[in-house]
Formats: sequence, C-alpha cells, structure tokens
Amino acid sequence: MLWDERETARAYDRWLSGNGPISRHMRWLMGPLGLFVANTPVLALVETLALQPEHRLLDLGCGEGTLARYLQRSVGFTQPPVAMDISRTMLRLARALADPAAPVALVATSASALPFADESFDFVIAAHVWKHLDDRTFLHDLLEVRRVLRTGGSCVAWEFAPRSSTLLNRWNRWVLERGGVRGAHLRAFHVIASAAMDAGFSYVERIDPGPFLWPPIPRVAVRLVL
Repeated sequence: MLWDERETARAYDRWLSGNGPISRHMRWLMGPLGLFVANTPVLALVETLALQPEHRLLDLGCGEGTLARYLQRSVGFTQPPVAMDISRTMLRLARALADPAAPVALVATSASALPFADESFDFVIAAHVWKHLDDRTFLHDLLEVRRVLRTGGSCVAWEFAPRSSTLLNRWNRWVLERGGVRGAHLRAFHVIASAAMDAGFSYVERIDPGPFLWPPIPRVAVRLVL
C-alpha cells in the first residue's frame, strides 16, 4: 500500500466514524439513495457492459457496497461480485447492509495491490476512486487492474474532471473538500488515456455515462480495454 492510500484510509475512517455534517453526508452518498445521485450511470451499466450471470465483476472503492449489490440484484451473477475498499469502517457499514438475496464478497485492500490472481475478472468498475490517488499510485492501480482482468475484459470508470479555468478547478476542489475529499486529483481524459496505455491497455475510449445528479461538477467517464 502506498503512502497516500494509507492517509486516505485513515481520513475515511475518521470521517465515516463521526457525527458531523460531512460524515453524515458521506455516509448518505455511499448508501442506497446516494448511489443513484452520485453514481447515476450505474442504472445503465447492465446494458452498457452487456453483463451476464457468468461474468466476474470487481468494484474498486466500493463504499458501502451499494453498486455491487445493485448489479447483483439486476444480473444474478453466478459468483458474487467482489467489492473492495481501503476503509475498514466503510466495509463495516457495508456488512451491516448485507442482503442475502444479493450476496457480495467484501474485501479490505488497497487498489494498488489487489489480492487476486491474474485474469480473475471480466469487468472492473472504478467509480469516483481515482481522485484520491497521486500519479504514481494511479499508475500502480492501472497496472493491477490490467493484471486481474481477463483477455478482452475492460475497466469502466468515472471521475471528477478538470476544466480549462483555474478558478473553476479551485472552486470544484473546494466543493469536494466540503464533501470530505482532501487534495482531489482531477484528470482529463487524455491524462487517463495516456496512463492507461502506459499500463498496458490496448484501447481507451471516452464513454457517455449519462447525467450525474450530484454534485454539479464535470465528470470524465472511460472504458479501458485489454
């Protein structure tokens, strides 16, 4: 686990364990209702990825596991999707929301050191994960995602994106910080695509995930293909 990931884990554990407005806001955003507000594209993922029961799915930075549970209910995977997060507090909240009708395997681990065998998954989803990673850790994450993906597999991700205005970027980072995100790394599509190609992906495309309801900050959505 790289240094900034340890700091991120400690920060999340502090925020999620608190009773202040930021802590409550974060827990709500990562819960069932927050999923559709902050991660609205999940509604189209089954169709976008043509998900089938035999597919193996990994959700990076799963929060309370809401996205993985939603997809499990929608698809009925033969093997439960794996949902991982660096925050043990987050995973404790996820276990409290466990649904026997939509089983999900929860794993506490770092995105840059995934404890899975090579070519274990057909799809990896990274929803609002990469903003927490500095450039070195981001590349480690991409290398690990490529390693655990099967040939022909892909990673779908969306993240907050920068604008051409320095002032607007400062404002957006300020908004994210009010929501519990410290030191957000905002990357444009060409930056993500360049790093993905360096990590060994054969093709990177920008995708249209549909509208995001909250917060009102631009996003970039990509599909990385082996």
